[in-house]
Amino acid sequence: MLKAEGRVPLAPLVATDGEKHAEFKRRRDEFEYMKVLPGGEAPYLADGWNISKKLKRQLRLAKPKNVDRQFEDRVWRLFYRMGYDDLNKGHDFTIRYKAADGSFREKQVDIFAKDAETVVVGECKCCDDYRSRALSKDIAEFVGLRKQFADAIRAHFGRDFKPKILWFFFTEKILWLACTRFRRHRVRCFDGAGGGSWRDGSLPASSSLRPCG
Repeated sequence: MLKAEGRVPLAPLVATDGEKHAEFKRRRDEFEYMKVLPGGEAPYLADGWNISKKLKRQLRLAKPKNVDRQFEDRVWRLFYRMGYDDLNKGHDFTIRYKAADGSFREKQVDIFAKDAETVVVGECKCCDDYRSRALSKDIAEFVGLRKQFADAIRAHFGRDFKPKILWFFFTEKILWLACTRFRRHRVRCFDGAGGGSWRDGSLPASSSLRPCG
């Protein structure tokens, strides 16, 4: 496994059944939580947090997840249910890659899933209500980093691991205008607003996500 400045290429990941189940429970919950010392809750209450439980020495605060977090968690749960062996942990998962100038950089990625044959790398974008949203820049950056990401994945799991890497853009309530122009880059774009099936067969037809464009 390649290490640069003490940092592995992909982190953090959940791999054991216990870790995956705990992450699934966190992502299934409609709320996010944090703990603060008594007397320090005022700024958080003003920011929309509520006191959910008084512990012995701390207060547990809760706040409903925003739509971005809810959608990202829903997509993550899909791959958990599909039985992928390794999944990203939390919402700060990054891929550390080697840039053209030789320096190492990090890019946060919303969805990472791996099994014996495939690796899924995905980004999630959504809106509160249906509207157009320019994502060409986001997709262009994603496409431009595929080789570096692929090198980081092989460095992490070993050069003998040669998976099929699937690149996804998941969206919800976004009116796409230029999704199809990226099909030649083999980046699959899926929308979560409604039914539909996975026409390329890479994900189950029971999903509420659908190909766009």
